[in-house]
Amino acid sequence: MRSSPIRDVKDRQREDSAAMAAGASITRVYEPIGQELLQVQENVRSAVRAEDPAVDEIVGRVFRAPGKLLRPALTIFAGRAAMTDKTAPTPNALIQLATAVELIHNASLVHDDILDGASFRREIPTLNTPHNTHVAVLAGDVIFTQAFFLMTRHLKPDTIEPLTRVTAGMCHAEIMNEVHGNRRMDFATYLQIIKLKTAALMS
Repeated sequence: MRSSPIRDVKDRQREDSAAMAAGASITRVYEPIGQELLQVQENVRSAVRAEDPAVDEIVGRVFRAPGKLLRPALTIFAGRAAMTDKTAPTPNALIQLATAVELIHNASLVHDDILDGASFRREIPTLNTPHNTHVAVLAGDVIFTQAFFLMTRHLKPDTIEPLTRVTAGMCHAEIMNEVHGNRRMDFATYLQIIKLKTAALMS
């Protein structure tokens, strides 16, 4: 049975209202670290900026529609909670760590879109839509590399090591997912994939 156009409009209106409410809620949550998140976004733009206009446009497109910034926000909140002097300014190393986390997350999304054949993300075309997959893969690699550059420049080795392990785990999970393909996988394998692919970076 075909759906009613009126019902479709009402459904979209409800979805839009829910999205706006969620956006307003998360904005309130982010208020205590608003300036830090603005700095993270500026750092991200600076990190992916390229001298060649074509490369700059392609890589920069990934961040044209910013996401929810959930991972860098959690990074900053956790770092602030661990500080003994709650009134002290947020250390630059913590901002750089949050920036690296956001870069790693977005690089993984670029590669996810290629593997999934996705055409849109955050309501704009994915890199693999206007360009071929070779260009999209390389753009994702550029973003990964910039994340590691920031880490080696600003962070201590004991901070870098767990992040590199997490990043490798995300890649391992994608390979596992591709190997299993449409075949039925056991529950333990499923849990391992979602742990490596998503949960590890969040933790």
